[in-house]
Amino acid sequence: MSIFRLTKAAIFAALLSFAALPALADPITISVEDAFGDAATTTFDVQVVGVFAERSELLVKTPNKDQYALYLPEVINDPELTVPNRVLEVSYVLGVVTDIEVFPGGEPGFTVADDVTWADQGNLPVDFIKRLVTATAKIESVDTANGTVTFIAPDGETRTARVQDPKILQELKVRPGDLADISYFEAIDLDAKA
Repeated sequence: MSIFRLTKAAIFAALLSFAALPALADPITISVEDAFGDAATTTFDVQVVGVFAERSELLVKTPNKDQYALYLPEVINDPELTVPNRVLEVSYVLGVVTDIEVFPGGEPGFTVADDVTWADQGNLPVDFIKRLVTATAKIESVDTANGTVTFIAPDGETRTARVQDPKILQELKVRPGDLADISYFEAIDLDAKA
C-alpha cells in the first residue's frame, strides 16, 4: 500500500502553473531511487485546449471540464502533445519530501527548481520528466512515527507524503494550519492517445 493519498484532481492540481526558480548556488544531484523509492504511478486523461509557448504552458482540461495550465517546457514544442483537442494520458509519481520550512505569511503556490541533476534513471521510464517542486501549503499534521507530513495544497486537496530525512519532522515546530514551503520530487509523463 502506498503512503501517498491522492485523488486524480489533487495529482493534476499539483502540476498546475509552475514557474521556474532561479538557479540555486549549489546544484542538486540525486538518484531516482532516493527521490521516488517505491512510490506508485497514477494515470489519468486530459484534453489539450491550447498552448502558451511564451510561458512554456500547455492548457488542458480534465474529463470534469476543469482547465489547467501545466508548466512543461520539456514538451511545449512537441507536435504530438500540443495539438488542440488531442487526448493525453498523464502518468504521475509523487516522490519524497526533502524540506519543510515554516514561515508566517505568504500565499499558496508552486515553483519548480531548474538545477536538479539525476544521478541515474532508476526504475522510472526514460521519458518521465522528473523535477523538484516547492509548494507553499498549509500543514494539516505531522506523523513522526511513520515519517509523513499531511498538508493542504494550494488547490485545496489534502496530500500525505513521506519525508526523506526523519530529523526534519522531529525538529519541525508546527501547528495545524501553519503555512510552510514543502519541497518534494515529482515525475510526469504525457503520451498522446490514438
